[in-house]
Amino acid sequence: MTLHVVSFQVPFPADYGGVIEVFYKLRALKQAGVDVILHCFCYKGRKEEKILEQYAKKVYYYKRNTGIKSQLSLLPYIVRSRKNRELENNLLKDNFPILFEGLHTCYFLDKKLFADRKKMVRTHNIEHQYYMRLFSSADSLKSKIFYFTEALRLKRFENKLRYADNIFAISTTDKDYFQKKFPNVQVDYLPCFFNNDILSQTTLNSRLSTHDFQLSTLNTDYILYNADLSIESNVKVALFLVEKVMPLVDKQKKLVLAGRNPLKELVQKVKESLNTELIANVEQEKMNGLINNARINLLFAFNPSGVKLKLLTTLLHSQGHCLVNETMIQGTNLQNVCPIVNTLQDIAEKINQLYNTLPTAAEIQLRRQMISQSGYNNNVEVIVRQIK
Repeated sequence: MTLHVVSFQVPFPADYGGVIEVFYKLRALKQAGVDVILHCFCYKGRKEEKILEQYAKKVYYYKRNTGIKSQLSLLPYIVRSRKNRELENNLLKDNFPILFEGLHTCYFLDKKLFADRKKMVRTHNIEHQYYMRLFSSADSLKSKIFYFTEALRLKRFENKLRYADNIFAISTTDKDYFQKKFPNVQVDYLPCFFNNDILSQTTLNSRLSTHDFQLSTLNTDYILYNADLSIESNVKVALFLVEKVMPLVDKQKKLVLAGRNPLKELVQKVKESLNTELIANVEQEKMNGLINNARINLLFAFNPSGVKLKLLTTLLHSQGHCLVNETMIQGTNLQNVCPIVNTLQDIAEKINQLYNTLPTAAEIQLRRQMISQSGYNNNVEVIVRQIK
């Protein structure tokens, strides 16, 4: 079995949601006996990665056209910037099925040269809804104009999905949406892929040392919120925690915010707070230690979008409590895995209640088992069935 996989980005290092999904899907396909021909776009400093040759029999790299020319189009920028003649030629070298990763890569989906090909699309979001949420969260006029324009273009372009043979939706809510909109296309729910190696372990890791963080006040008695703190929607969650939640929490409890490139507004607010600490640009290994050691991991989102890989990673690796809100777990089948708190008062009360205890080893193992039983087991059977 051979399959073309067109990835929107070089899927290694697997260090953020979308590329984590692609990388571990490649690994699962390899384990299932599928020969992958991988096509990926290089941008934001990403380059050729030797490790990808372990999971694909051939890897092609393409430059993404990120200039102003790609903006001046009726096509969405995320699609137009990935229009590539070399990619087209490489896909036409044979007749193998094609898996397009995200609406971003679907420029060739409706083209006549591909009319007789088996074409599958892995949707990572309902993209125009996601961009409208970015529009609502953005503060600058320039960002608002871009997100609003892109949302309109994506909504129009999404109709191209009717040319797909299969849509693999990343959440149950997305599946319902695409099934209703494209009744003539086979739509399947395919839970996201991620590093789930810990599920095969029979014993828990010991709590990790934090002495490497070189933080004078940090020990294992802290609450953690980790996110890309350069993204406005994540910053709004962080500010909500600093300004609204922590004043209602017992003063001796510390909130740690950890993530890349925090916005200046957040940096200033943390300086003004008595029980909050900010750790910027933490390396992944150290971030894993923070997640592992936190007494409570806070997993909140104000905007639903796809499935949060951070949610699954934290639920599996944390040896403390995990608190989520309804938006964070929407469409995941994980409603019974951890406590759900939605109101400001409920969040503060739950933190005060759980802070001085830790889950037992049995409780943590049960949490992991429930995640696997909810379908998060990196199973590619639904893809394999379509390419046999």
